[in-house]
Amino acid sequence: MSEKKEKNQRKIKQSDKNPNKNKRIHIDTTKITDKLKQCCAEGRRERERETRREGGREY
Repeated sequence: MSEKKEKNQRKIKQSDKNPNKNKRIHIDTTKITDKLKQCCAEGRRERERETRREGGREY
């Protein structure tokens, strides 16, 4: 049991050495959201074209 306790103590000490490890990672989402908006707009246009072809009926 004492060996396990020592190992745990060592792990705790190592985690204290790296304070950035526990911080949340911040991702810059502006590029991702722009891409998503672009894709959504394209999809919407495509759907509008299809509904016009089908005589205004949505499937």
